[in-house]
Amino acid sequence: MKLTKMAGAFALTAALAMTAVPAFAVASAENVDNFQDVNATTSAATTKVYAQTVNAALNATIPTKVAIVVPSSGAGEVTAPSSAVYKIVNKGTTPVFLKGISSQAGIFKLSATDVASGNDATLTMTVNSNALDGTSKTLSGANATEIAGNNGELALILAGKSYVPTSSPLNSAQLESAAMQITYTIGTTA
Repeated sequence: MKLTKMAGAFALTAALAMTAVPAFAVASAENVDNFQDVNATTSAATTKVYAQTVNAALNATIPTKVAIVVPSSGAGEVTAPSSAVYKIVNKGTTPVFLKGISSQAGIFKLSATDVASGNDATLTMTVNSNALDGTSKTLSGANATEIAGNNGELALILAGKSYVPTSSPLNSAQLESAAMQITYTIGTTA
């Protein structure tokens, strides 16, 4: 039993898949050429490489996976990556704006209020004070945070609480799935 309680403090290393919406070209490969010659010990095939240009109006980065730490059962605080590493970085030369945040449940149900009982593993999370409760938040005008060009950064403060029923603690199979997904939308205007 003591071992079970100690195991209750293990980390939820579920990946939170995140995306931004920078403009970029899609690279592709097609029209396969075979290396075949029945009368030779060597063979050659040719690949023609074509260039495609892009004038990216948006050029920003964000971590695509982060890990949070929650108790394996019961209620507790979520430990998330610091805003020093969890951030949007504008690699372009002109400002961009955070225009929206949406969230989708993974192995956890998402809630706008703290949960301390029930049958579902639940997360009550915020990013920069915006609730991640399974709804979309549109940010415009003064609410659309500007991210300066030339490596300007927007620190993302991920925080919250979790609840996992004590009758069904998180298991290793669940920990291989995303706890939740957050989608950030950026644009060139507020």
